[in-house]
Amino acid sequence: MVELIIRIADYILRDSQKVRKGFGKVMGGKVLELESDKLIKKGIELERENTEKERQRADAAEAEVKRLKLLLQEKQ
Repeated sequence: MVELIIRIADYILRDSQKVRKGFGKVMGGKVLELESDKLIKKGIELERENTEKERQRADAAEAEVKRLKLLLQEKQ
């Protein structure tokens, strides 16, 4: 029941951090993470991982291009 009340309060008070903070203290300091917040955090983390993988692939491709250019220069 408390979780439902906090979720409703979070929704109603979403634009007022100060009131939400006070409400959390009144409810015993419990701060619950909404499922939507969890999904947003997961999405952000996945995007970071994908960006890092893309950067690593780009770095590897760039290194391979440099290696091949040097190889061509040596053969000329």
